[in-house]
Amino acid sequence: MKKMIVFLMAVLMCVSFVLPVCAAEQEFVPSITYKDGLVAVEATMNGEAVGNCIVVTSIKEAKEKTTDIYQETRDLLLEVYEKLSDGTMKLPLEGDYVILELVDISFAKTTCVEETTHEHEQWLKEAGNTITVDLGHLSKGLDLVVLSYNDGQWNEIEDVTDNGDGTYACVFEHFCPVAFCVEADALEEAPTTGDSSNVMMWLAVMMICAVSLAMIPVVYRRRVR
Repeated sequence: MKKMIVFLMAVLMCVSFVLPVCAAEQEFVPSITYKDGLVAVEATMNGEAVGNCIVVTSIKEAKEKTTDIYQETRDLLLEVYEKLSDGTMKLPLEGDYVILELVDISFAKTTCVEETTHEHEQWLKEAGNTITVDLGHLSKGLDLVVLSYNDGQWNEIEDVTDNGDGTYACVFEHFCPVAFCVEADALEEAPTTGDSSNVMMWLAVMMICAVSLAMIPVVYRRRVR
């Protein structure tokens, strides 16, 4: 009986260590941990719908090379990801912010740049031109801060609109790595797809229940004796 009690206490101690670690990891939540990454629901530029030309690349897709973008674009996204992960790069945000998604947004290399007469990419590079992209697979009602990384600097996207249906319209002056951030307190109120803390909590509860059930016959036999 004493051995079982000691074992149960050891399980509880392990759980108490695991849960804080899971919470700490939420300071940077890269898109590689997400089951469903961001998608471009719709895009318009110069009055023309160009959504089928937009490619949103997650960290996972960049590593697996599964999207139609240039290699240097993929390399830049992964470089930014590594620097944010190891702390050598910081976002210019005051306060406690969490990165919900880190992606690259680009025109499709093959279908919209190399094998087409469209000049979307060149048009966007001209001063004053912008493109509006509706991005989905985010929680509703988030107070998003969106930043783009261009020429070695992070700049906040000023025109971001919550469409009220889980999509957000962002107006870009150029395509590049993009970070979608919220305040840490808001993340607790609206957990994201990649949040694993609840999974760990229920796993801990299951472990405790299993140990408790295993103790029942032992206690019963001792009482019978």
